[in-house]
Amino acid sequence: MAKAKVVAKSTAAKKVKEAKVEGKTDKKGKMLPTRSALDKMKMAIPITIDGQALIGSKKQFKKGSVGYNTSGKIIIDGVVCQVSCNIVAVGSKELAKNEGFVEEEEGDDE
Repeated sequence: MAKAKVVAKSTAAKKVKEAKVEGKTDKKGKMLPTRSALDKMKMAIPITIDGQALIGSKKQFKKGSVGYNTSGKIIIDGVVCQVSCNIVAVGSKELAKNEGFVEEEEGDDE
């Protein structure tokens, strides 16, 4: 069973690498999203866990990253569980720094 998870992760990683992403690169060579691509992201997305739906709302986080955030309660095997979920656009924090949205803190290498 663990092997199947590794295969799924590998397939997902390949899809991310093959995806056409336009934009600039940061000093490490990582591709940054464009501001227009971030602005075009949906305002809300459905997030389903064990068949139970939550809605992730678009959010600009404190350090400038852009993504989605949701929290709520779901029931798994008769047990009420609390869910907190952040989905962050890769490179959006670096883009915000480059645009002057946030100042880089000393010792902040990420």
